[in-house]
Amino acid sequence: MSVQQGVSGEPARGEVFLYKDANFSGNSWKVTGNVFDFRSVSGLNDVVSSVKVGPNTKAFIFKDDRFNGDFIRLEQNTQVTDLTTRNLNDAISSIIVATFDSA
Repeated sequence: MSVQQGVSGEPARGEVFLYKDANFSGNSWKVTGNVFDFRSVSGLNDVVSSVKVGPNTKAFIFKDDRFNGDFIRLEQNTQVTDLTTRNLNDAISSIIVATFDSA
């Protein structure tokens, strides 16, 4: 698990940026690996409202810890300005981050 608080710009390959507020604002985190329980990262559990996914990267974000519950799959270069549209605003507790080579 690799989580760094505070991000700017756009995510690189293998990176997912999580934001506390909609429209990529508020506290932010860069995730570069799987996190099975957001409670292990101070201030991250059930607060994320927007997401950016880097190139050659996929993210699976889950409502519950340990990759359980409702989830969505986000493809490379995806930007979700408000997770309310995906019924997961302020409700995610784990993430899988996967990288792949370009075809």
